[in-house]
Order: sequence, then structure tokens, then C-alpha cells
Amino acid sequence: MSRKAVLNLMVHHHLSLWVVLFIVVPPLFAVAQDSSGCEVWYNPAGLFEVSRENISCIPTHNTKSSMVLQTNDEVWSKLLNEHPEYWELPLTFPGGAHTTLILQEFKAYRSDVQIGHMTKDGLQTELYTPQLLSYRIANDNIRGSLIFMEGQIAGAIRYEGVQYELGGLECDGRKTGKFVLFATADALHKPAFECGLETLATHVIPPQPMGLPNLLQNEPITECVEVALDIDFFTYNQFGGDCNASVEWALALLTGVSEIYQTELNDLISIAASYINIWETPDPYAEFSGNAGDMLDAFRLEWLENPDLANRPRDLVHLLTRRSDTGTGGIAYLSVNCDPAYAAGFSSFLSPSSVYSLNNYSWNLNVVAHEFGHNFGSNHTHWCGWPGGPIDDCYAAEGNCTNTPTPQIGTIMSYCHAVSGGSVNLEFHPTVENSALIPMINGQGTCYSTCDEFSTSCAYYGCTFEWACNYDPEAVLNDGSCTTEDLCGECGGDGSSCYGCTDPIACNYDESNVV
Repeated sequence: MSRKAVLNLMVHHHLSLWVVLFIVVPPLFAVAQDSSGCEVWYNPAGLFEVSRENISCIPTHNTKSSMVLQTNDEVWSKLLNEHPEYWELPLTFPGGAHTTLILQEFKAYRSDVQIGHMTKDGLQTELYTPQLLSYRIANDNIRGSLIFMEGQIAGAIRYEGVQYELGGLECDGRKTGKFVLFATADALHKPAFECGLETLATHVIPPQPMGLPNLLQNEPITECVEVALDIDFFTYNQFGGDCNASVEWALALLTGVSEIYQTELNDLISIAASYINIWETPDPYAEFSGNAGDMLDAFRLEWLENPDLANRPRDLVHLLTRRSDTGTGGIAYLSVNCDPAYAAGFSSFLSPSSVYSLNNYSWNLNVVAHEFGHNFGSNHTHWCGWPGGPIDDCYAAEGNCTNTPTPQIGTIMSYCHAVSGGSVNLEFHPTVENSALIPMINGQGTCYSTCDEFSTSCAYYGCTFEWACNYDPEAVLNDGSCTTEDLCGECGGDGSSCYGCTDPIACNYDESNVV
């Protein structure tokens, strides 16, 4: 079956799914392969149905901000066994709104990703085959990612200006077997997060290379930022000394972060794990408590000077830790694209993936995406140096200006969650994108290469908006190329093709000119 046929079926089914989750949906498993050999479920798969049980431990203040769901075991089993590349997931949102998610598989790791075990007997390495299934939401009006693991689901969804999280539900420390979709802005418990960027004695800002060609924002070739991940001994023990559980947790987190950057930066970059190091013996960072700046410096030096780590493939390196005593929620060097000495950061106070009575998964994504944002070139949104001054007033201004912090819904590089009544959506403010991330990645990111073939071989990128003159009905993901006709009727033209003399009495008159 062609991609066009698959997408046509997807569109047709959207019109008939408004009641799908208030009844038990018969699982539909019509399966096909498209021309690239990718398995497709071309009928909606009713994985979820709304739970009718009276649940008292919902994670939000307002009961209407949460929707408790239960899974269809048959669909769940099929999903884990068949690994469809594309499929539709009917979903009921809090408040009762129904929609259908179009899911496209993507992977945030290299096909040859290795894990390194730092043991008391030295380093042991192995090729690793991740077990998680990761999907990017391909709807035009819905963004986010869903991660499926054995018995677990982690999702972050942005829909109609609201940030939602999907995950397992526990009551009083007991697993209920249910899942909950809830608005994170109304969560009962919001983890506090302050970044340690401003505590660094100096910000490493290498000069931007001169003479480099600027990539267009809608550059159709997605470049990969290869990330080496480090998991400390404390975190390894928090997973019961289970290496696989630690790695799957880290990859689930990185996958959600990659989706954010791909979507928000219009597929300018993706993020892929190139190497994962796990400390199965005490790590050299444990001695740092309440001193984030020194810990960050020790971390980057470890990866520069330890012969077991120094030559591992990477564009940047990031430490993931569940420690709560580092003195910060995270810290990273600023504007260090392709700087091998300083392209580093760490995220701390991270939560496990198995408990979602709080907004843990979104918290994890926000922390790591925030710290990556510093590496890629962005300051905080309350920084005085933005064009026009601070982007928001959620926190005391950084720099030579003043403001009055007030609660509001902020973005990834903000502290809006730190103000009572405020929250953060997992997206970047346009000023952050256009004044920091995009120009700095384009200008400094000379080391970023193209993605592994397997990561994109089953995706077809193109213009997905029907109003555009270059609309491609077979495209699955929008590549930012959508455009309109100019005055001359040329698709994507600048009007120059019909610009000239329009006076019929002139010797250089051209009847094709309209301007």
C-alpha cells in the first residue's frame, strides 16, 4: 500500500471517531506494508477506552483536567509485537474532546549505539538494541511524542495551547493498572526547577565562525546532533542496579526531547544517542554536593581526560541524574555548538518513568530540553539581552533591567513554573528560536551530520498543508517547505519572473509582465 493510500485512509477515518473511546472499540488490525517495506496499521487501533471506575487520586486540582484511561490488552500486545511504523490512536482528552493521533515511529539513537559499563573491573562495552517504541505525533495541529515500553506509557502532548501528559497512575504508592491524561498546568504537585547557568563564573561563548553559509530555516535535510549520555551510580542504583531499565529510561527521555527540537525548529535538527555510559561503580561526580558549577566542570573534564570516554562519538555530552543534592535542577555551558571542550551539561532531580501520579515525564523533558537550549545558544527568557528586553516576567530579570515577576504560561527556556500559578508548555518562544537557537545552530553547528538512514527511511517529508501550492498528499511529516504562488503565478517565486515593462507602447514591452 502506498503512503498516499495510507494517509487517505487516515483522513477518512478522522471523521467517524467521535465516540470511539466511550465504548469498547473492537480492535482493528488491517496491516499493510508501504513501498519502503514499512508496516502500517491503516485502521485506527483502540488502545485506550475511558475508565468508568471512580478514581480518587487524580493528579490535578480540577477533575476536569484529567482523563483516566484503561488499555485494551489485545491492542497492547499487537503493538509491542508488530511495531507498526504508522498508525492511528483515537484519544479522549480531559473535558471529553475526542481526536485521533497520527503516529509515526522515529528513533532518537544511532543504529550502532553502544553502552559502556563502568565497573569495578574496568570498562565493558556492547552494542545495544533498545526495546522501547517511540512515536512522533504527525497531526498538523497536535504535537508531542508517545513512548511505549513493557507495561509503561510515557507521553507529552501539546494540543490547542495546552500541555498534557500521559502516563501510568498510582494511588498511595500502589499501581492501579490505569493510565491518566492530564493538563500539567493544573497538576497538584509541580517540581521546582532553577537552572544553574547564571552561577557559572564565566560563560563560554566561542566566536561564531565567519564565512559559513546560513542554512534556511526550512532546510529539508535534518541534521543529527549526536549526544553521549552519562548515567551516574546513584541513578543506576535507583533503578535497582538494572542496566537495561536505566538505559531505556534515558532513551525515553531523549526521544521526547528530540521530538521537541525537531518540531519546534522545523526539522532543522534531530537528537540521537551515540553512546551511553553507565556507572556501575562509584562515579567521580558523587563528591560534589550543592556545587553545580564545579560538578559541571568535573563532568566535562572526565569526558575529555578519561581514556575510556574521551574518544566516544559525540557532538555534546549530557549527564542524567536522579540526585537532588547537586544545588540545581540542571546546568550547561552557553552557546557551545561543536565545541568539544565545553559542549556539556547535566540535568538532575530527574524522576523515574514508572510513576506518573505527578507530572514527572514532562518535568524530565523540560529540564533536559532547557539545558540543551543553553548549549545550542539560548539564554533564559527573563534575560535582559533579548530584542526588546525580557520575553516574559516569570522570574527576576537577568541583566541590567528590572521587572515584576507575575504568573503566566511560559516556554522551555523560562522559569514560569517557579511562580505560583504559572506553568510551562514544552515549546520554544519564537524569539528564542529566531534570535538564538536557529542562528547559533546554523552558524556554529559545522560538526552536525545527517541522520542515520534507518531513522528516516520510513518517513516521507514534504509540505502537508493543502493551502500551499507545493502541497504533497503523500508527505507524512511537514518539512517547512510550504509556500504560495507569487504575483506571477510561480510557486514559491519572488515575483521577479513577471517584473518588467508593462507599457504596450514601449519597445521593451513584455506581455508576460504583470508588475
